[in-house]
Amino acid sequence: MLERFKVPSEDQVRVPEDSLRETVAAVFEKMGVSDEDAAVGANTLTMTDLRGVETHGVSNMLRSYVQQYNEGSLTRNRIGALSASRPLRR
Repeated sequence: MLERFKVPSEDQVRVPEDSLRETVAAVFEKMGVSDEDAAVGANTLTMTDLRGVETHGVSNMLRSYVQQYNEGSLTRNRIGALSASRPLRR
């Protein structure tokens, strides 16, 4: 993995899966994303982290999605569409 995408060990925090998923969904909902799309987006980012793909998980992509939304380059209708076409399951 590219070093720039790694979370430094001193900044790493372990969060229970359900808590992470709920928190990410709440962030998306605060942005005005529908409950369903927020859940899909949160599930995708959480499962990506759990699969060890840190470059596209919560720590890297959530910040980017919020920034893009605030800049107007990402609409709330697109959050669910950014996720996998099939929800990732454990």
